[in-house]
Amino acid sequence: LDVPYNISTLSGDEITNRGILDNGELLRNFVGISTIDRGYRNAGTTNNIRIRGLNVDSSALQDYPVSAVASVSTYVDKTPIFANFLLRDLKRVEVLRGPQGTLYGSSAQGGTVKLITNKPQRDEFEAGAELDFSSGQSVDTSESLEAFINIPLSENMSARLSAYDVTEGGFIDLVGGTKTFTGSGYTVPLIEAEDHNESEVRGFRASLRAWVNDNLTATLTHINQESYTVGSWDHQPETLGKLKSNKVIAEFTDDEWNQTSLTLEGNFNDTSFTYAGTFFDRDVRYLWDYNDYVEYYQLDSTGVNGFGYASYYTCDYYSYYYYGTFEGACNDPTMWADYSLNMERETHELRFASGEDGDQLQWLIGVFYDKLENPYKYTYLWPGMQSYYSDGSWGGTGVSGREGIWWEADNIREDETKAIYGEAIIALDENTNLTLGLRAFDSEILFNAKDGYFGGFGLDYYGHAANRTEEDSGISPKIAISRTLENDALVYFNYSQGYRPAGTNRTNKNSDAAPLYYDSDELNNYEIGLKYTNSDATLRFNTALYLMDWKDMQTAVYDRNLATIQFNTNIGDAEITGLEFDLSYLAKNGFNFILGGSVIDPKLKEDFVLSGVVQATSGTQLANVAKRKLSLSINREFTAFNGLDGYFDLNVSRTGERKSSVTNPVDQPRYTLANLSTSISSDNWEGVFYIDNLTDQQAVIWEYQGYRPETKFTNRPRETGIRLKYKL
Repeated sequence: LDVPYNISTLSGDEITNRGILDNGELLRNFVGISTIDRGYRNAGTTNNIRIRGLNVDSSALQDYPVSAVASVSTYVDKTPIFANFLLRDLKRVEVLRGPQGTLYGSSAQGGTVKLITNKPQRDEFEAGAELDFSSGQSVDTSESLEAFINIPLSENMSARLSAYDVTEGGFIDLVGGTKTFTGSGYTVPLIEAEDHNESEVRGFRASLRAWVNDNLTATLTHINQESYTVGSWDHQPETLGKLKSNKVIAEFTDDEWNQTSLTLEGNFNDTSFTYAGTFFDRDVRYLWDYNDYVEYYQLDSTGVNGFGYASYYTCDYYSYYYYGTFEGACNDPTMWADYSLNMERETHELRFASGEDGDQLQWLIGVFYDKLENPYKYTYLWPGMQSYYSDGSWGGTGVSGREGIWWEADNIREDETKAIYGEAIIALDENTNLTLGLRAFDSEILFNAKDGYFGGFGLDYYGHAANRTEEDSGISPKIAISRTLENDALVYFNYSQGYRPAGTNRTNKNSDAAPLYYDSDELNNYEIGLKYTNSDATLRFNTALYLMDWKDMQTAVYDRNLATIQFNTNIGDAEITGLEFDLSYLAKNGFNFILGGSVIDPKLKEDFVLSGVVQATSGTQLANVAKRKLSLSINREFTAFNGLDGYFDLNVSRTGERKSSVTNPVDQPRYTLANLSTSISSDNWEGVFYIDNLTDQQAVIWEYQGYRPETKFTNRPRETGIRLKYKL
């Protein structure tokens, strides 16, 4: 595409042929972009996508969403949304690299990922189905069923319905036996199960499109998806063995969301317009084993625990005081965390545009409104806690039903954003274009936070209660100049700015290092690039060299030496320099080679100082960003037996070493993943045989550093599968 920034696309057919289901698998196919794939349990919790090394993630488990705005925006068609959206019935995926704040707002600081779905087609009946089975030596059976239908309802109206049911077999074994808490000496049984971390995702998308007249089209779409998982996607290879873990509590996730959107597209005179309105709601409940938390802080100890208090939480104080023994007087110290979220969001956008390629002037202007309400509750349940801590004797509210609560947060976050933006492309001559863009925004974040221990809230219960509001406003500019050379190559220079608004943290008595507020940050991107396609389109080459200056970098921080909770703060200025390229070549023998790579240097420009203490020095590598990444795809069409069409595809991705955190980092090793598939097809059916994770690599996708002794998230083991498709 002849635009003055780096953009890559992947078609819906390529996504289907490679068996790509989610963002983790998808983004391995693009250079300069990555994500931390913690499995389906955490897939919809936090936007972990990062482009060009812009990471705002911390080293925490991501078992609840951070309050900082993500650095990469994700769109489903014309709607900004982040959820665990399965990649089904898609037309294509677009990845826009570098700040896109002028057109896509505050979350587009590092870039934008756009999922373009298939729309209802006029005067065309179409239907199809797909069935998939796979398994492996170290992984349970997975299966999926997908179907779609496109139905013309009248001359000017069509409907499209797609639905899917996907079950992914587990691969983490839970090692049975017992766990003895070192503080109290209490022993509890461990769960024993094979291939425990299973997920099931069901969903549908229904679209209705009306061609109202020659100048107006209306599309109404509803999407529903529910995912249910059991277990976790981490293992303890050094402590327990490869693909093994242990749990006292059976973990699960239940996540359902709905999105209803209306899009109006039309034109009058020489001006086109688009309105996109969306209503989104999401209900989530998670349950996690928190017994490593009890063990690390020795909360069941009869002496001084990790918080510095003399504790008789699960062992009866009176038995020790009067009889000098806890024998038979200690309760089960098992703890679990119960998290729930009920999100509602609405967005409205109206834009007008005029002009097309070759015109002296092309322009676009738009307005945008976004309102989010996100109430969530996070409870540490500890039924074995002695009753005198919650019944009002020594602490607690004494209110019936509030017993057995160690700690609880009951928070509401509300975000409201208003913006106006515009962009103009001016033809300076027949080969040179100048692009100017600007976005002005106002944002307001309200955070009603309360938390506390022993079933209560506020300072009386060693917690916090506050209602805080943070307002912010600003302007984000863009300027680019591009020129088409004699060989039709495009060279360009692009200056663009990304931003994220200021915000506020949740804090409590045990998090004095966490600031109440954090400021907005700003990213200035300077980029030069080249795009070339030869005359017969057998050779394509894109490359970009960029420098990004990140002012007052906003990030999530988790370091148990600083605070017992994760919080957001401005850690100072950072700088990211990088080079990225992608090359595709179609050889005369039919082989198609696609090679992509990126080299980046993401680092702090100054010391990160918090509460007067240097937490990280200038030059420290930014967290969870690989300095080098490489991908290669080789595919070829061929004629199989009896004249059937054949297709072969091999894709390999290489991810370099990463640091787990800016503060107290853990080195995470490089890894290589490869997938292979081949297919035969006729006019209306196709059969695909594939092997995912060809070399059976068990990569360290991400390593947690906290109260758990060893927690490494890894990818799925090698799987062999068959996929059958039929299309009317």
